[in-house]
Amino acid sequence: MKAIPTLTLLACSAWAQETPPEQGGGLGLKLKLQEQLLPPVAPDASQELPVFVEADQLQGAQNQYLEGQGNVVLRRRGQAVFADVLRYSFASNDVTATGNVRFERLGDVITGDQAYFDLNRDTGYINAPNYRIRQFHARGKADRIDLLADGSIRVIDYKLGRAPKTARALQLPVYSACAEQSLNAGKGRHGRQWTVSSAGYVAFKERNGFVPYGGSTPLPQSLADGAERFVAAVDGIERGEFPVKPDEPFFCTRCGYAGVCRKDYIGDE
Repeated sequence: MKAIPTLTLLACSAWAQETPPEQGGGLGLKLKLQEQLLPPVAPDASQELPVFVEADQLQGAQNQYLEGQGNVVLRRRGQAVFADVLRYSFASNDVTATGNVRFERLGDVITGDQAYFDLNRDTGYINAPNYRIRQFHARGKADRIDLLADGSIRVIDYKLGRAPKTARALQLPVYSACAEQSLNAGKGRHGRQWTVSSAGYVAFKERNGFVPYGGSTPLPQSLADGAERFVAAVDGIERGEFPVKPDEPFFCTRCGYAGVCRKDYIGDE
């Protein structure tokens, strides 16, 4: 028995009770026509996302818990847990799994013999873990990278206009991460380890000749935040989620697809 059909029937039954049946029989269920495309569900872990469970055998109590045995699979958007035995709690939204446990999240895979996951907080533990971390390859060309005498790196990006907003910029964080990885490969270039100590823009329409990346935020934190946004963007593309969010509505006036684009402005209008 599998949980997916059971959960679907329960949902349909609840809907049917709220919808008066039509004359002439039938279940009284209607499909609602949407005149516009619905936006994709945001991958925000704080939102309540549906959970699907299937197994060779399933038992449980409604709105309390669900326990599966034999080839158990629990799926939630972007995540999957495989195990021989798995128990899911509705109240605490957590999972306890034993036997051939495998946890998959956006391409990363962790295996072990026992695990606990809190789906609300995206935290947990796994015994005797083995990791396989997803890798992807990015390629770019930095405008300028200076190797300084003290073993630090300065990364510079030239702009004909103004420096981009830190909250949206990805180039400098990616360039910085790639520079450190490349220079520190093996024993490191010239036998030393290199760290980015300075990153910013030479923007010809800015008042100052050099605009530091991140502003008042410490550079390591700004670069880490930018790299995290880049990875999140890649994850979204792999899930088929790449919403159009122009930073400035003015850009749309020059776009040939502005009339058919389902966009969501995030800047000031």
